[in-house]
Amino acid sequence: MERRIDCRALAEKHQLALVSHLRSFRSSRAPRIVSFCNTENGPSVRYTQMKKSKAEEVGIEFRVENYNTKTLYNDLQDKVNQYNQSEVVDGIMVQLPLPLDLTVFRSDLLRLINTDKDVDGLTEEGQRVFLPATVKSVVSILNAEVKGWQEQRIGVVGSEGEVGKPLLRFLEQSNLGVKPLRIDRGQGDLDHDLTLCGIVISCVGRENLIKAEMIKEGAVLIDVGLGDFDVSCFAKASKYTGKFGGVGPMTVISLMENVVESFSRRI
Repeated sequence: MERRIDCRALAEKHQLALVSHLRSFRSSRAPRIVSFCNTENGPSVRYTQMKKSKAEEVGIEFRVENYNTKTLYNDLQDKVNQYNQSEVVDGIMVQLPLPLDLTVFRSDLLRLINTDKDVDGLTEEGQRVFLPATVKSVVSILNAEVKGWQEQRIGVVGSEGEVGKPLLRFLEQSNLGVKPLRIDRGQGDLDHDLTLCGIVISCVGRENLIKAEMIKEGAVLIDVGLGDFDVSCFAKASKYTGKFGGVGPMTVISLMENVVESFSRRI
């Protein structure tokens, strides 16, 4: 049995279903998303272009609004408000991180986005409308690959982070058979608690943080941090996502699913 989860293949299945779903709408326009991108951050530029490419494959119009450290906050504010008011824009995103000069405005800027257009779940208010794309991707992977996952003990490492916090909130509100374990600074015992978990989801972003002796035999490992699990863990796992080609492809298509959901409500 193949133990490494093929998230690219799963993302392709979701994409085919999404394209078919989108074709069922009778509308004079396509779904449209606007993404604000800091051109001085290389990873942000690459990730934005990857999302733009995937959106176009699906049939979603993807507009990029570039900005940098010279951009005034008031100008960004005006543009976000402009797209908030547009009847033909279904989603607004701000690709993080912001330039250092604008970091102080981070919370204010994200809160400007209308909750019904916060398709990436960047704020807690937006998360009440749309499950954040990364969280949605994890849930989709578990639904597809782990039978009865809702009844297993789930450890969330990095439970207070930008991904871990909304993931933990979702799990706690999902009426699971077993309450998830929080593991973060000052919470839980990384060296012991994971041995109790049938599923370990790590969202830290620290290379080789989790060693083989920390997990139980046959555990399912979901690496949101992209490298959090030492390679020695995989020999003990029943299933796992890899550092490359792991949750990333599913996260991108999950975002597109949120955009189409927003579009369907708007038309």
